[in-house]
Amino acid sequence: PNNYLRYEEGFFYFKVHTHDCFLSMRPGGLGEYVRDGVRMNAHMHNQYVLGKEYWGEGWEEVDVDGKKIGARTETIAGLSIVTETKEKPLDNHAIITDIDTGMWPYGREIEVFPEDKVMLTPDCEFENEIEGKKRWVFTHLDIIAKINDDGSLQAVGDYVLIEIDKPTYES
Repeated sequence: PNNYLRYEEGFFYFKVHTHDCFLSMRPGGLGEYVRDGVRMNAHMHNQYVLGKEYWGEGWEEVDVDGKKIGARTETIAGLSIVTETKEKPLDNHAIITDIDTGMWPYGREIEVFPEDKVMLTPDCEFENEIEGKKRWVFTHLDIIAKINDDGSLQAVGDYVLIEIDKPTYES
């Protein structure tokens, strides 16, 4: 069905059900998105989360000839020198950029916040471009664990983390 309503002042308006919405953009604050010179904040809905790729501790994303890669750098004489690179970020890992802090599934307390590094269920995220930035969209329930500053994992929600003794493991 055609859900198009109108075009007004540079925006297209569509009719959508609220359960289909994962975010709305609101002006103000310290948001990382900029539209027509105005800083915008992503306001998440329906337990959705926005995240960006996580390259691992000590790694950062850099642009080399239009391609995004992970790099470790070292500062020598005031210059940042790339000492190591890798082609792709960690699978099933993300850094949270925006999260629906108003509602946590089943009345629980929220356990993760923007800038937290998290481990996700496999293939849960879908890539989307939001205000010119590549982001992953996933839900609260897709977050398995928070990665603490010391690298340890903290289970989130109903997930339990177990360690398997590989020599005795059989499928």
